Amino acid sequence: MFQAKYPLSGSGILLQEAFASETELCKNGLTPTNISFSEGSGTWNGTTSYIQINRAFEWLFQQSFQLSFRLRPTDGQPSDSMMLCGVLDATANNRIECFILSNGKIRFNYQANGGMATADTANAIFADGQETFHTITCIANASIGGIGGLKIYHNGNECTLDITNDGNTSGITFANFDNTHKLYLGARNNNTVADKFFAGAIDYFTLS
Repeated sequence: MFQAKYPLSGSGILLQEAFASETELCKNGLTPTNISFSEGSGTWNGTTSYIQINRAFEWLFQQSFQLSFRLRPTDGQPSDSMMLCGVLDATANNRIECFILSNGKIRFNYQANGGMATADTANAIFADGQETFHTITCIANASIGGIGGLKIYHNGNECTLDITNDGNTSGITFANFDNTHKLYLGARNNNTVADKFFAGAIDYFTLS
């Protein structure tokens, strides 16, 4: 089940991970910090756990892309937001962020050279307390340049978005994304410092 793929072309699955063990992650270019492994899942402790992808994906985030996770939060409505994955540069002008808000909604942020788009689910995806496994997919479409530029899916179904944070990418030029920091899973790489830690299990992640 475990795979890691890094094709040279810009199409297809670039990274596909099933979290089997620390040894397998390290073999495939990922560095886990304080992750425990059991029955094919990785467990994040909510305070120090994350996985670093040892490759910068700046070129990918300059075009259409998608992130997908199968996850089980320890608390579906945490006291503070929890990052599923994220990277932010020193200028705070270029970012990729996908996280669970304290109200159980999902937020997806994309920012390129200061131009910012945010998509929030209109309704809570997660209930308060221990949750079951869910699949969350965040899609950024560089060709739209407006409503629909960012979309969020839950268990394969497109989510209705918030009236204000509606995923509108008007005025954003994806090609201007300028951030060579490495993406973190289960936390945000905030200019090389991990923050916004996820608590719970993730057993699958894809980036394409």
